[in-house]
Amino acid sequence: MSQTFKPFLLPLLGGFALMLLLVHARDDQSGLISIDCGLAGNSSYAEKTTGINYISDETFIDTGERKSILPEYSNRYQQPYTSLRSFPEGKRNCYEINVTDGCKYLIRSSFVYGNYDGQNKVPKFDLHLGANLWSMVKLGSSGVPFISALEIRPLLNGSYITEGESLALDMGFDRGQNANLTSYT
Repeated sequence: MSQTFKPFLLPLLGGFALMLLLVHARDDQSGLISIDCGLAGNSSYAEKTTGINYISDETFIDTGERKSILPEYSNRYQQPYTSLRSFPEGKRNCYEINVTDGCKYLIRSSFVYGNYDGQNKVPKFDLHLGANLWSMVKLGSSGVPFISALEIRPLLNGSYITEGESLALDMGFDRGQNANLTSYT
């Protein structure tokens, strides 16, 4: 082998091994819960951009109404953000999701209004985790609560050391559009 290529051989093989590891990690979604809220019952799919497997929310909740964002908005967003579940009735509407006691989780909730109700009035509502107020979703001044997607990821127990406390990061980030991403707080 030429002396010219020897310095590149190890990084090339290492890069190839890393690529194989990343491809395999993308396929292994055990323990991940990715819910497309408002998706028709018993439906599932792999999101074509991310490869994440999404399932319907119908086995986790028995309230609310399935809706879709308006067609003029749907081509701007990835599939999980084109359907939603709205909650025009009741004060509290709860998803029942089984998790492992003592395990820490990353919980990501997503909200894309897309004028699904034809009112062109983005809502504002409280979001609770269990009995505790988690956050206020403030897209507008008032309106009917809704959710587009709910993702739950188990964390390694040593990832974040807390003593009986929850960690929370409250920010908005437009990560569902197919175009340029914009963040806001």
